[in-house]
Amino acid sequence: MAEHLADSLLRNRVEVPYEPNETAVAIGQRRPSMFLCPIAPPPPNPDMDRARAHTLEWVQEMGIITTDSALGKLDDQRHDFWSAVTFPTARGDIFDLQNDWVVWLAMYDDYNEVRDTSLRGTLAEDSTAVLYDAPAPITTDTNPLTRGLADLWRRTREYDMSPQWFKRLAKWMSYFIEMEKKEAEWRRDRTWLTLDRYLEYRMWIGCIPGLPYLDMLSHGAEPSERMMNTPEIRTLMRLTSDYSFLVNDVYGYDRDQGWGDHLNTVVILQHDRDHDLEAAIGETISMADAAMRSYMRVRGTVPTMHEEMDIPADERANTFLFVGALDNWCRAVFDYHLVSARYSQIPPKLDHHQAAWIAEQTGWSDRDGRGEIAGAGPSTYVGPGGTR
Repeated sequence: MAEHLADSLLRNRVEVPYEPNETAVAIGQRRPSMFLCPIAPPPPNPDMDRARAHTLEWVQEMGIITTDSALGKLDDQRHDFWSAVTFPTARGDIFDLQNDWVVWLAMYDDYNEVRDTSLRGTLAEDSTAVLYDAPAPITTDTNPLTRGLADLWRRTREYDMSPQWFKRLAKWMSYFIEMEKKEAEWRRDRTWLTLDRYLEYRMWIGCIPGLPYLDMLSHGAEPSERMMNTPEIRTLMRLTSDYSFLVNDVYGYDRDQGWGDHLNTVVILQHDRDHDLEAAIGETISMADAAMRSYMRVRGTVPTMHEEMDIPADERANTFLFVGALDNWCRAVFDYHLVSARYSQIPPKLDHHQAAWIAEQTGWSDRDGRGEIAGAGPSTYVGPGGTR
């Protein structure tokens, strides 16, 4: 099979030195590292294989995966490795739950990559209702993703976290659902976003605050409200998001182009700045490195913030648990792309769902019919002031 264009261009660039993740080395590296990541890898999570097996059973139990082929594609994506880096101290049932969340979010994202947004039905509304403890009854007709979310939310609710913790998690997850719906409409209508607007909404598409926040289950602790609302912590969350999606968009360029998706930093730079592909990739890499440098700089100011605000020792410790979760997320983004097949899985052209794991599904994913080809209709442009 011919090498994909973006991967080919990346191999002509100079690899950036980094401290290897021993688990990633054991799995096997698919591509070189081109991004700055001075964050050290966490120690291996010994329950990674357990969570991997558990989640493969869970997606079938929920009805999300219905074919052996789709299950194999999902397993090749190695979300368990992502979770092992993101939640390195989690064990047992907590780690199983966290890995189920990671896979559910990835699959929800893929399911929304549709050529006809009517295929989603009431998925967004039904899923949001689950998060606010007002779900419709789960029946045989319930979308399996909603069924999966109801199971995740029930299991998460069993842990002894504060009402404010659950409220914040529900808010972040509902933002993810809302923005997924909006993104599907932009994709359908070929709406072009400015780069700033794109990166802003991507923070919620990636559920960047929500998934690192789930690491607090591993510790039975949580950062205080006043710490979560400081400019330093809010800036770290945004920089974590920017770094994540800039890295994703370089390694995912070929996959996105496989189904004609224009919502990608590399594509936006080509469109807005008339870059050729190599220049657009180079600028995206530079932007990711700049985001990481800014992240490390702001991270270094957190102890000073604590001193200036006279924060008690236990509150400081809980703040650093969350900062550590953001660290691990950044490192997971970095390592995951070196080993996962997710961004190399380019399905054949479809006229309904686009994602690789859905491509060979014969059950629920295409039962509502088939949509129109993506890109039909005029393009619009969305900047800070809205559509023009």
